[in-house]
Amino acid sequence: MSFGSSQLVWQIALPNFEEFSPDVRCKHTLTLVPPNVLFGSALLFGGRVLNGQPSNELYILEIGDLNHPNAGNVRWIQQPLNPHSIIPEAREGHSACIFRKYFVIFGGLGLPGLLNDVCSLDLETWEWSKPDISGIPPLRRHNHTGCQMDQRVVIFGGFSEHGDCENDVAILDMESWAWSIPAIAGEPPPPRMDHSAT
Repeated sequence: MSFGSSQLVWQIALPNFEEFSPDVRCKHTLTLVPPNVLFGSALLFGGRVLNGQPSNELYILEIGDLNHPNAGNVRWIQQPLNPHSIIPEAREGHSACIFRKYFVIFGGLGLPGLLNDVCSLDLETWEWSKPDISGIPPLRRHNHTGCQMDQRVVIFGGFSEHGDCENDVAILDMESWAWSIPAIAGEPPPPRMDHSAT
């Protein structure tokens, strides 16, 4: 596959898994962290593990310099968390993004059922917290998408507490920690879950 003079090539990374690696899982998030926050790293959070239960484990995938794929040593590490952390409910099918120095997750499916909470991890102190959020939150849901636009994250679709797929949109402003429902013109796409969006 080629585009102009550039060529896209799949490569298999050769990670250093001698110490450990996360358990096999699905419906987790793997979120690339901007280099000015945590250089050459991605955060893996949650998902459904082999025993069928949701997880709230956090792992760091150290990738190294992405501009030189053969440089650096790809490996998994588990960062100790601040003991004062309010650890999020174990979950799968949530969404995640990075805002400034914070790793932010929304929603998902946990042991008590569907969730619509917001949890934030400070990537300097490694302390989890739950921000005080104003506005009316979206329905509890999982298998939705959450796309970041500057300080906002746009939540779309998913399977909700109403027992069906949704096609609604909600916006969380992470500067003010406020939910809002935008006025949207035009014909909305059909309700859906397990979709992708960027």
